[in-house]
Order: sequence, then C-alpha cells, then structure tokens
Amino acid sequence: LGATVVFDPHDPGTTARILEETRGVGVDVVFHVAGSAEAFTQGLDCLRKQGRFMEMSSWAGAASLDVNRHLLKETQLRMVFGYDMFDDFPAVLALMADRKIALTPQITARIPLDSAVTEGLGGLLEGREGLVKVLVKP
Repeated sequence: LGATVVFDPHDPGTTARILEETRGVGVDVVFHVAGSAEAFTQGLDCLRKQGRFMEMSSWAGAASLDVNRHLLKETQLRMVFGYDMFDDFPAVLALMADRKIALTPQITARIPLDSAVTEGLGGLLEGREGLVKVLVKP
C-alpha cells in the first residue's frame, strides 16, 4: 500500500534494523494500534529524540512505561481514540463512494456469511497467517 520499508515486529532484530535504517536516529512518529506491550515497548525504543508516539489501541490490561528514559528523550506521548464515528465514518464512506480510497488491496480474504465466525473471527483470533481484513459476503 505504498510503504518503502516493512519490518516484522515479531523478529527479535526489528528494533536494531529500524535504528540501522535511520542511521541510529530513530523514527519521527510511531502509531501503535496493536494493544500489545511488546509492540508498545518496541515502538518507543525506535523513536528519535523528541519523537511522537501515538497510542491508538485499547488494552486488555495496564501498560508499563520507563518515564525517566522517555523524559530524557523528550518523547511526546499522545493518546488518540482513533476516530469519531459521527464525523469520520461519513467522510470515509464518501471517499469510498468516490473511489478515492483503494480498498481491494486491503482485503486479505473473502468468505461467505456462514463462515464469518469460524473462518473470519476464528482466523483473526488465531492470528492466521496473512489474514488482516476479511470481507464477508452475505
């Protein structure tokens, strides 16, 4: 979808590779949308000094943060709910209707309605390889 470099967050060397790619500086902005403690820490570790960390996911439990480390880095931490259903959804639907958003590349599976629970939700919960956006056909 236009990314120039992609990293696997499960690879133990990802943080080092990101820092190498940025010549040790780190990235300007991290959008954390996983609700994962591991990805939270990894994202913070990849930030440059005065970098911005956007937390956009809900969590099942509490997060842990080394405040002193990020105070010294002057990390900007912002909590963002992600969307406003009364303003954002109609705007996105209008962009979709005008075909200004390419939706097809984002769909990783197409399934019938009677498979929505077992194949759709079940596959997502199991973390089935390559399954991200599932289109359910009624």
